[in-house]
Amino acid sequence: MSAPSPRILVVEDEALNRALIRRMLRTLGVDADYATDGGEAVAAAKATAYDLIFMDLRMPRVDGFVATRAIRDWERQQGAARRPARIVALTSIVSTESRLLCAEAGMDGFLGKPVDLETLRSLVASD
Repeated sequence: MSAPSPRILVVEDEALNRALIRRMLRTLGVDADYATDGGEAVAAAKATAYDLIFMDLRMPRVDGFVATRAIRDWERQQGAARRPARIVALTSIVSTESRLLCAEAGMDGFLGKPVDLETLRSLVASD
């Protein structure tokens, strides 16, 4: 019997990028939920116990840094009642400074765009 697929949320404001990630995840046999900005991501994370969240950084209204901090604050308030999601930055800005800002916001990993299928596979499988 195989392990259940992880619950995944992809937060991405660009429709083309969402479609590409969706296709890649389906290639891996994984379904995901999608949000188009950080506000939607926070609401989704409160409503569903995600194992893994791919978080775009630059989005209108609420960016990925603010959304991640809000999710982490909410998770802390939940205590042991809710296992924290693994949050991985999903961005085309792959500088050392961006990586540090992601870690400071509470992200657990970093995935540069364009996304490589094998890297995506390893992130999904490690959950």
